Amino acid sequence: MASLVEQARQQGYRQGLKQGLKQGHYESILRTLQVRFGTVPAALEQSVRIVCDSEVLSDLFVLAIRAPTLQTFEAHLRDWPDGASE
Repeated sequence: MASLVEQARQQGYRQGLKQGLKQGHYESILRTLQVRFGTVPAALEQSVRIVCDSEVLSDLFVLAIRAPTLQTFEAHLRDWPDGASE
């Protein structure tokens, strides 16, 4: 019995950690865009927040740093390969 409880606790911990890491990625991307370009439109924020793949989020963070304009970032996000969002 304790084994099942421990497994459930560990699974919950891993899921919480994964969600926390995604939240950190979202905040880093959006804060970078805000610092570089000013107000981030709500629709763009929502588009970033539906991305579920950690590698894609890491790539989007780099793009947020390197994109010359907010429009460039938006265009790349729109053209991202399928599977990036839930």
